Amino acid sequence: MIKRILGIILGLLLIVGVGSVGAESKYLLIPMGGPNWSGILTDIIPGTDDTYDLGSVSFNWQDLFLSGNITVDDDSWIGLGAAKGRIEFDDQTIDEVNFLDANVGINTSTPAGLLHGVLAAGRPVIFGGDVLATVTGVTGTDASPTVLTVATTNGVAEGDAVIINSGTNAIVGTYWVTAVGVDAFVTLDRNASSGGAISAASVTYVDAPSQLITNSGVLKTIYSDGTDSHIIAAKNEPGLGGRLTIGLDETARTMVIADAGDVDTDLGLSVANDPTLVIFSVDATRYVKLSTTGSGATLQAESWLTLKHTKFINTMDSDRATGNAFTHNSIAGAELTDTGSEQSWVYIEAEINQSSTGAYNALKIKVTETGTGDGSTGSGNNLILAGTSVTTDLFKVDNAGGIFASAISIGKYTWSEDFDGEVAAVQWESGSAADFWVTAGTNYAAANVTYTAGPGGTLEVKNAAADNDSVTILGASNFREAQNPIFEARIKIDDITTVHWAVGLVEGSYASNTTYDDDVILIGQDTDQAAGNVYLITNDNAAGAEFTDTGINAVNGTYLKVKFDATDPEDVRVWINDTEIDISGANILAGTTLMPYIMVQNLAAGSIQRTLTVDYVKIWQDRG
Repeated sequence: MIKRILGIILGLLLIVGVGSVGAESKYLLIPMGGPNWSGILTDIIPGTDDTYDLGSVSFNWQDLFLSGNITVDDDSWIGLGAAKGRIEFDDQTIDEVNFLDANVGINTSTPAGLLHGVLAAGRPVIFGGDVLATVTGVTGTDASPTVLTVATTNGVAEGDAVIINSGTNAIVGTYWVTAVGVDAFVTLDRNASSGGAISAASVTYVDAPSQLITNSGVLKTIYSDGTDSHIIAAKNEPGLGGRLTIGLDETARTMVIADAGDVDTDLGLSVANDPTLVIFSVDATRYVKLSTTGSGATLQAESWLTLKHTKFINTMDSDRATGNAFTHNSIAGAELTDTGSEQSWVYIEAEINQSSTGAYNALKIKVTETGTGDGSTGSGNNLILAGTSVTTDLFKVDNAGGIFASAISIGKYTWSEDFDGEVAAVQWESGSAADFWVTAGTNYAAANVTYTAGPGGTLEVKNAAADNDSVTILGASNFREAQNPIFEARIKIDDITTVHWAVGLVEGSYASNTTYDDDVILIGQDTDQAAGNVYLITNDNAAGAEFTDTGINAVNGTYLKVKFDATDPEDVRVWINDTEIDISGANILAGTTLMPYIMVQNLAAGSIQRTLTVDYVKIWQDRG
């Protein structure tokens, strides 16, 4: 009684201003029965905005009972503290309710993650109208499943989805509920267009693989027997940045790309020995196959294969000890069979549109020799280009620039003297070619220069027997340095001692090996230089004879095939017996007009005679 009286007295003494202005807005708060207050007949509104608290950190109100709403300002929160678990309300175009600094549990007081929901019968988790349940520890009754049955329902309905995370005879994956027996069973199908949720209990299911992404980022297709079939893995690999690897079933080793409508077609492919990619046509009847074969690879098309490119590079990046580097051939019986039109095994059509200083090659073959054999195990030469019919050589270009052909038409002007237009023993000066040639020499006698027998014949040139006796034969001045002359002859000397002989091109003539008073480019021998050695002899603008040793020795009575190419007058190229000789700096005076030249000279006193036999002389040059 005393407490109530004191309360009334205190209420009378304390008039609490809870309105904004005026005595009519003030109310008398009278404590009734200790902690209860009564008599509040209208709104409780603070006198100043955002200033007064209801309760404090030290003195809290206990329970709050409301029958209406709680409205808070933007970014206000309800929770355990400013940096503790709380719900924040954010005023946006689409407002936000944010759960901060806490794990959120749904149907659990011990959430194990950021969002943890525990299913209950009749209460599935629903996203966008679909039901999705997650189940662990399922035990299936069939070892090769795709459809499974579970003994309890977990509150799902037909058309719902369920994720199986683990279990025995239950492959991890997403299933659809296709049938529900209330509080009895759930049937799930991984291949259905809709359906699927289960709970832990007995499971029955049927065939079909599932997909699994492992914690290392590998995507696997797993069959019901637990084997990994197709594997896709993305790896962050040093030096590459990233790598995508596709693994194939090791019982087939074949990846197939086909039209979507043909994915279940029996394509009749055999088991591959190594990983193989097959791309089928839209009707699944033709394909292109890329496969490995040991250390090599095969790109195979059933009829034809087109490579489109702006630049194609075919590179061999390591030594090949045996076999061909690049081969274009057919298997036995695969032939060109068109009977009504022309066909080509290899067809090259180059369209050129160049300007300024551009130059082109429709086909260019360049060989860099770091070492060669003698060619005896091949076609008798080291060849840049070879054309054969079965085993017969029809056309060859060797590495010395020599050309062999069973028949050939050359665009250059060609002059040839084969010494086969006369019968045996006819004197040179009285022969049919005498008007082309001029014969002279020291102690020269017409009877010493004669033809041998007709076709395949030769010219025998003998000097007189005294010291320095000679024979010189000059042809017509029909050859010009500016037209890039090429000279070739086949000759032999009966005795390589005490002799000087030469064949080639000269501007005029000279009397002996000691008097080179003319522009000459010759191949010959001078035993005053070295016995037996064959030399390139040049005398550019009568500046003095230059003897360049070819490194080849003449042999008594043995033919030599000698050749030089003066296309570059400052660097004449030389061949002996079809082998190019490494000679640099040999030159011929530019702008000269030249004539073919043959000579033989004795270089010893006494009755000594030397015989030079000439099989042929040929000269090519550009047409004027």
